[in-house]
Amino acid sequence: MMRWNALTNGRVFIRNNPRFNDMTAADLRRRIRAGERNILKQALYHGNKLKGTRQYWQSRCGELLDMVNQLGIPTLFMTLSAADLHWSDFFRLVSPGEDFETMTETRRQQLLCENPHLADTFFAERTKFFITKVFKAKYNVKDYWFRFEYQHRGSPHVHGIVYLDGAPDVSNLKDASQEHLDAVIRYFDSLVSTMNPVYAQVHCQIHGKR
Repeated sequence: MMRWNALTNGRVFIRNNPRFNDMTAADLRRRIRAGERNILKQALYHGNKLKGTRQYWQSRCGELLDMVNQLGIPTLFMTLSAADLHWSDFFRLVSPGEDFETMTETRRQQLLCENPHLADTFFAERTKFFITKVFKAKYNVKDYWFRFEYQHRGSPHVHGIVYLDGAPDVSNLKDASQEHLDAVIRYFDSLVSTMNPVYAQVHCQIHGKR
């Protein structure tokens, strides 16, 4: 799919630039080797629609900065992680003949490694469903922006920002009155909570060296 998009964008690039209409691929290579780097820069610029490229994320960064400049400080910073070892529906999908309840963690890891494309799609669809059907239904969401990233072990997660209608102004808390600060605290206390389900259990996060 990405290769097809690259080919499609390349044809659009040629059609929209008259100076390249009569130029062959060999001509382009020859002019680039001759030092005309501006041609290469223009070609890279039109790669901003290819997801994952540097130009694509530069363009998305510009959109994010425009959003912050227009709407101000976001109400929430959001992180969604993939509890991929506990997706019973996923494991029933990729291995319908096995019982999820008796499946070992090693076996679950093996199935995830063997089906990375399905795990990615599963997480992406769960994320979209949660945001549109749960989060937006529960809260008065004005706008949001998020991106998918990957941990060292390959598991996906999401980082994003959210703007909620009716959220208090937090752009200048240093000079805010005590009444306003109290209102800010009450507002976020109504949104944020924490829970430690097993208080005595200690998890040590160990990251391998690259």
